[in-house]
Amino acid sequence: MKITTKITARDRFFLALLLIVAILAGAAKFLILPALNQKADLEIELADLEMQKKEMEYTILTGDRAAAELNLAQQQLAASIKALPVVLSNKELDELITGLELQCDLFPDSLTIQDAKESPVLPYSRAVGAAKMTGGSLVTSTLNVKCTGNQTDFLRLMDILSEQYHYIRLTKFAVTDSIDDVHVFNPTDMEISCSFEVYMYLK
Repeated sequence: MKITTKITARDRFFLALLLIVAILAGAAKFLILPALNQKADLEIELADLEMQKKEMEYTILTGDRAAAELNLAQQQLAASIKALPVVLSNKELDELITGLELQCDLFPDSLTIQDAKESPVLPYSRAVGAAKMTGGSLVTSTLNVKCTGNQTDFLRLMDILSEQYHYIRLTKFAVTDSIDDVHVFNPTDMEISCSFEVYMYLK
């Protein structure tokens, strides 16, 4: 018995349709999907590059700003150092303060000078090797003074220090009313105790 298969026009239509679908599926799998994935990868890479660009621009901007701030700080530091005296000996400090007291009609009673403290001068907060950069150190001496006089003369002393001796800073003071042997208040003979910090520069 002989079996024959006849392909009809309808069968040819479905075969052609199936072939077209297979071609489209192959194109989608091997051409379209890879292209879409590559596009997504390129978009991610582009976003990363744009972020890196912005970070680099910010780094350059802040770097220029930091350099300008450092330059300004160094200029201010140089001006401040120039205004400081070289390290004074205890004798010179004694003569300076005692002379100012006498100039203001204050009678010196006592003067003690604590050991000077030395610290590096920092041109900016994260300086490394600051002493090498500035060539020296800041030296601070603390003076404890007791004298006798009136309030007006003491204020005159403070005015002189404020106007002419910017490197001397009053840290604390106390004024005690003076009473004589017969328990009479004497406003012109007050006991004054104060402490000063003297800032000097050691090269």
